Amino acid sequence: MARKSTRNMIIDVAARLFATKGLRRTTMESIALEAGRGRRTVYMYFGNKAEIYEAVVQMEISRITDPLREIVRSDCDFETMLRRYAAERVARLYNLRQRNPLLLRDYA
Repeated sequence: MARKSTRNMIIDVAARLFATKGLRRTTMESIALEAGRGRRTVYMYFGNKAEIYEAVVQMEISRITDPLREIVRSDCDFETMLRRYAAERVARLYNLRQRNPLLLRDYA
């Protein structure tokens, strides 16, 4: 369990750094320092910054699509489902733009 939580913590830290410093100015070293871990630990989970970025993208996709799946699986009528789906998707993308505007172009 600690392994998964360390990996998730690295992803969360990287997402914050990508949002504030940008992808190019964020380094494996800065991710390790911000996470309070050594570079070796970060490299145990990710081979390079591109792998971390991909994990951040996947995390954000899940944050958007998981609630949308729940709406589609609901028992409401089609029109209600469509309205809820549209509103939820807009809200999720807005939240993403607030957290990390650089990532929004990878989704929109």
